[in-house]
Amino acid sequence: MENVKILDDVNAFTNGGGYNSSDYNYHYFTVTGIVTTGGQESVSYSLVGLGTTGGIFQTQNNFGRVIRKKDLAGFSPVFK
Repeated sequence: MENVKILDDVNAFTNGGGYNSSDYNYHYFTVTGIVTTGGQESVSYSLVGLGTTGGIFQTQNNFGRVIRKKDLAGFSPVFK
């Protein structure tokens, strides 16, 4: 989950508590549900073992991004 605005450090958690990947050391979340009904769209995901909260919802910026692991760029460095 990325691109979710946070209010004046209310999500400055040290144990995984914000909305952005950096708050969870870039671990992947398990998607547990998807709703595609117009006007009610949502994605549910599990934070088990990663943190305690998904952050604090901020209504002025209520759209984030969810990207499937297989759609992310992957790199395999080769050292010589």
